[in-house]
Amino acid sequence: MLDLRYNGGGLVSVSQHLASLIGGTPLVGKVFVQFTHSDKQTSRNTAYNFEAKPAALALSRLVVIATRGSASAARR
Repeated sequence: MLDLRYNGGGLVSVSQHLASLIGGTPLVGKVFVQFTHSDKQTSRNTAYNFEAKPAALALSRLVVIATRGSASAARR
């Protein structure tokens, strides 16, 4: 169970780390998130992949608790 209530957001690198721990080996190397900008900003396009983590859980099921106040990782 992942409780994101009252989470005000955070760093993409932290959400990438957490997602890699949750997803485990089956997801290593796959795209976690991809930022695509307008034609004028293509140099800022970035992709973050799931990473190998020694303590990964490789969960097959996850329950997430969130509220309207829960924010995503929106800063790098």
